[in-house]
Amino acid sequence: MKRHTFFAAALALTLAAPIAVSAADDVVATVNGVAIRQSQVETAARNLITQGQQDTPELRTRIKDELIARELILQQASTDGIGGRDEVREQIELARSNILINSFLQIWAKEHTVADADLRAEYDKLKGELAVVDEFQTRHILIKDEKAAKAVLARLKKGEKFDKLASTLSEDTGTKAKGGELGWVRSDANLVAPFLDAMKKLKKGETSDLVKTEFGNHIIRVEDVRKAQPPAFEQVRGELNQFMQRRAIEQMVRDLRAKAKIE
Repeated sequence: MKRHTFFAAALALTLAAPIAVSAADDVVATVNGVAIRQSQVETAARNLITQGQQDTPELRTRIKDELIARELILQQASTDGIGGRDEVREQIELARSNILINSFLQIWAKEHTVADADLRAEYDKLKGELAVVDEFQTRHILIKDEKAAKAVLARLKKGEKFDKLASTLSEDTGTKAKGGELGWVRSDANLVAPFLDAMKKLKKGETSDLVKTEFGNHIIRVEDVRKAQPPAFEQVRGELNQFMQRRAIEQMVRDLRAKAKIE
């Protein structure tokens, strides 16, 4: 079972990928007259090598054996008329559709690359939107019992260190060991509303009163405030390119839909 699984992914890629057959492409085996070619073996070998397998003659022998086994099964399936069964025809048509759609989208994306100027314009736009977002260097203490939380708040007001109380009394196991530190939290972060609203009202060095959420009672301290820092253009170029290509594909599909007769 392990041996079969070992080759399944690579051979699937081999069968899905287009193989250019040249006059020099040696036939390494024939199965009832059907050729197994060296190019098929090499394609599967490359896939396995990129996944960490060692490049050895034994690897290619095992790949060849698997290709022969697959061809034998394919021929027997054809003899038994498996391809004529309704459920199998549906799967074949689905696979065919997926291959055509994926191939079309890959070719379309290559022919409609995003210009560098457009990438930079989108980056500048996002940078401008980010400039209105504040970031808060935040700590918190979470206490579920309100009476106990009030006692901790009283100790803070008497001058005890926030991080020391957080590390000993907070019930948030994720931040307790770090003195309640949450790091830099954006003002548009996906946090529970009462916590986010209270945090945004605090100035540098201020500590909140009790803030109740579904998790319990929070005491929030803001150590510092700054404008959100955008990543450098080169850091996000790849991600931005993917985003803009997806957006262009969505627009292309909308254009096709607008021209189509859909009833």
